[in-house]
Amino acid sequence: MTAARNAFKFVFALLFLLLLQHSVIHRETVYYISEEYSTIDDSEPLRKKEFRNPKSDSDPVDVATYSQPQVISSITPESDVLFPYPNITHLPHDILNSPWATEMKAKLEAAKIGKQLTYVTVSMNYFSVLINWLIYAKSNAMPLLENLLVVCMDKPSHDILSQKGILSQLVRINDIIYSIKDMDGSGIFSARVITRLTILRLLNYWGYDVLIMDIDALLINNIQPIFDHLHDSDIIVSTANATNCLPSAARKAWSFCLCIGLLLIRGNANTERMWQELGSTPVELAASDQTRFSSILITSNITWTPFDYDTNYYLKGKSQNKDITVIALPQEVVCRNQCNATRLSSYYAYHPMTTHHVDVKHDVMTAQKVWRVSNRWNLTRKTVQSTMDWLNEVTAG
Repeated sequence: MTAARNAFKFVFALLFLLLLQHSVIHRETVYYISEEYSTIDDSEPLRKKEFRNPKSDSDPVDVATYSQPQVISSITPESDVLFPYPNITHLPHDILNSPWATEMKAKLEAAKIGKQLTYVTVSMNYFSVLINWLIYAKSNAMPLLENLLVVCMDKPSHDILSQKGILSQLVRINDIIYSIKDMDGSGIFSARVITRLTILRLLNYWGYDVLIMDIDALLINNIQPIFDHLHDSDIIVSTANATNCLPSAARKAWSFCLCIGLLLIRGNANTERMWQELGSTPVELAASDQTRFSSILITSNITWTPFDYDTNYYLKGKSQNKDITVIALPQEVVCRNQCNATRLSSYYAYHPMTTHHVDVKHDVMTAQKVWRVSNRWNLTRKTVQSTMDWLNEVTAG
């Protein structure tokens, strides 16, 4: 009986040691679930990334994205820059040292982009809208086109722009968003918005003054002289006065909303503090870039004062608890919800209200006679041309 009990204890101890060893191995092994995600346009599937457990000699596992802790990780001295969607995007160090960021910075330096650059984003299903924007910029605001960066969220649009000599960078949304699992069409749209604002913050961090524009905000006149005159401002932004403009908190506090369809934000110490504060609070995926950007100014107890410049009434906002100056442009300079097609030449930028659907944008701009893209633009997708030659060819009539 004693021998049987001793044998039982030996077997039990052996099983316990085996179980303990398995547990240790299990904790040291990182498992990733490979899933395919498709975009809402006709571009190729999102690029997969390759990860290897540093403690494992096994083959790398192919994954579409990797998981990040739901809580915001502490920022180390190696990576002290914060980004505006901290609980949704990759860790700051991973963004700063990513291959796409390294490549983009090298491209900007090689192109000798000046202190101020113009920045827009595009995906293939909005490519004709970008062409229309480029045509207007070429005709009316060449200085803003000379230092242009286009961030492409799919490879087809990047390939076309590369062939036309336009400075572009491919950044897919899962290069920014750490998880895109189960996103529907609206989620993908929000992810693109988050991608756009994250890259804007990165460009500011690198020291650039960035003019970011929606590609349906058409440049009718060269707005650069206004920017130069208002050189003491940290931020210059267009406005919307619609009864349902977002965010509602701004509408209630100011009786108008800021519209980042046209936004110049300078890369300086004042805006750096703003970005750092934005990056210190988590946010929902659905929070738009306009809402996210306005939120920090709302909490700044900003006070708006009218001032006269170029016969139009602008608003100068000064924060009471942050050293930051914001200029809000009137509708007469950049129209939004009060656009009048018969007064087109009087605007600096023409930004009519439309939905996010590309067909609606096309129909609205066609009806208002601001659509200048030839139907044959698709035939030029694979031709190698200079920027000006290409834009001349795809301009209608």
